Amino acid sequence: GVPGRLVQVALDINAAMPHHVLARLAATQPGGTLAGRRVLVLGIAYKPNIADVRESPGLRLMALIEAAGGEAVYHDPLVPEIPAGTPLAGRRSVSLSEGIAGCGSALIVTDHDGVDYAEVAAALPVVVDTRNVCARLGIRGSNVLAA
Repeated sequence: GVPGRLVQVALDINAAMPHHVLARLAATQPGGTLAGRRVLVLGIAYKPNIADVRESPGLRLMALIEAAGGEAVYHDPLVPEIPAGTPLAGRRSVSLSEGIAGCGSALIVTDHDGVDYAEVAAALPVVVDTRNVCARLGIRGSNVLAA
């Protein structure tokens, strides 16, 4: 019979996090908007080093980027194509070099081993890191922002 306020607060924070991340990314863009911007989403798997996209925050963030008028492409070495029955089904992962060349900013969502985050940070003017992988790897720069 004890109210679970702490659990509800945690659920509310988790539900709001994609919008917080998008606001952080949008604030770095000219005019403060994602409209007309192409964003590289790094990692759409639910957890690092697995191929499972169930409950993926990356898929949710891609949908929100596009709802804001931007274009989202993704790079995930473990998920070459978004599986049927999930949002954005059929989309294919771009190579890291293709994503870097074609996007103005990146959003690190799932931190898989083997992705060259230093290359991403060196090449793009804005990298929003939701996993703190850049700090863990010692990648620093005014363009690398924690979410």
